[in-house]
Amino acid sequence: MIKNKKHIMQEQMKYFAAILFLLIFLPILGTMLLSGKNYVKLSQKDNIEQLLPSILYREIPDHYQLETICAQAVLVRSRVWYEYEKSDYDQKVYDQILKENMEYERSHHLQTDRMLLCKEAVKKTKGCVLGYGGRIVSAPFCRASNGWTRSGKEVLKRDDYGWLVGVESKPDLDYMPKRKPLSFSNDELYEKLKKIDKDQKLKKDNFADHIAISSEDSSGYAMEVEVFGIKIPGEVFRDLLGLPSASFSISKRDDKILITCRGSGHGMGMSQYGADQMAKGGKSWRDILNYYFPNTQVMKDKKK
Repeated sequence: MIKNKKHIMQEQMKYFAAILFLLIFLPILGTMLLSGKNYVKLSQKDNIEQLLPSILYREIPDHYQLETICAQAVLVRSRVWYEYEKSDYDQKVYDQILKENMEYERSHHLQTDRMLLCKEAVKKTKGCVLGYGGRIVSAPFCRASNGWTRSGKEVLKRDDYGWLVGVESKPDLDYMPKRKPLSFSNDELYEKLKKIDKDQKLKKDNFADHIAISSEDSSGYAMEVEVFGIKIPGEVFRDLLGLPSASFSISKRDDKILITCRGSGHGMGMSQYGADQMAKGGKSWRDILNYYFPNTQVMKDKKK
């Protein structure tokens, strides 16, 4: 008899637990079924938001102003969400970012104060992305320009980058003012460039008379370099020689080729150095983004 009562009580408890479960989770389940993929999108975006500080930490130099870090946070979020939407909200995007973050954090000693600033910047700009025509854009950045940032349409030869225009960035003229020219011997240039010499036009001597910038863009970056008749895109030439920038001049001293660079990086989008000088002058992160991306708008996700 006692066992029967105990069994009945257990069954009643299971019944009430089931009712309680339905009362709590049925509305959530209904929301998921009604909103479908949109619910999943929002959930995944919330998860991705937690990954942004680590990406930001990797991309922004140390000792930069909070407003500069905030501007960079918007660029990071814009790029991640752009790729996320482009992939049709594939979980692999999240997994890849998580993997990269974990690998970086395992191999580097993270500065607590700097990470706290990155988290603050992500929180301060929560849900804010850069957009053009109502759509998120993946906006580039560089460490410093040569004094002018570059036109995306001109550099990338694509009309859909018409929103990415070049602007003057005067503070960048003071970036690394004591930078010395990079020196290359004939043999060094030959070894670095031979991988693109399909027709074996390169010679191991007299590079100085056979190397020149054949075309530049409107911001003064090399679009094409000609070496012994071989035409090399400016960014490819920069990569082959390990140059900090494709804005450079070429000269000769004794038997060496000297290449003097201006700026650092590809030169498109926001100059981090220029942005930080603006922040030091009292400009906000919105001011910075509006200056370097005048054709775009800062958009706010209403669900954030």
